[in-house]
Amino acid sequence: MRPMLFAICVSASLFLGNCRKDNPLPSPPPDPIDTTDVPIDTPPITHVIDLGKHFVSKNNVPWTVQMKAYYYGDKKMFGLEAEHISNGFKESVNIYDVPTKVGKYEYEDALSAPYYNLIPQISFHTSYDGDQLVGSYSLDPTRPNNYIEVVRYDSIKHIVEGRYQAILDNKSAPFPNVPDSMFLLNGKFHLKIDTI
Repeated sequence: MRPMLFAICVSASLFLGNCRKDNPLPSPPPDPIDTTDVPIDTPPITHVIDLGKHFVSKNNVPWTVQMKAYYYGDKKMFGLEAEHISNGFKESVNIYDVPTKVGKYEYEDALSAPYYNLIPQISFHTSYDGDQLVGSYSLDPTRPNNYIEVVRYDSIKHIVEGRYQAILDNKSAPFPNVPDSMFLLNGKFHLKIDTI
């Protein structure tokens, strides 16, 4: 019986030794971990203008004065203002009641509208020697395409980016060499909002 048991064990080991187990296919590599906030294949953001910059064509002349942005109304809206002083003349543009949301907004007439209503308003003023108002411009409602567009708004970094344009009429008495209308076209801004 021993020789027979030995023969069975030898036969079984020979038989099983010739059987090969196929190697399994290698497992696929794990999915890559995305460590960026934006998917890798997303194209870079194209800004309307560099951060901290402002541009507008004022009566077909480039006006690249410094502009600042500020919050008000519990940060539900912001305003923009820019001014330039040259040869005793001070020119300033003010845009206010702009919602802190991406969108395109038409202006309302600043002379008859209330403040803090989330409907943007725009005005332009020219004064001489600091106290003589020689031009007070407000919206010409008969003209199309008077708007401000918020392209991007970041409530964490407090950065706003957008475009604007407006055609304004001089509502003050005529003054020599002061135009009757103010064309603010192709305006661009990309600003950090003052949190005061």
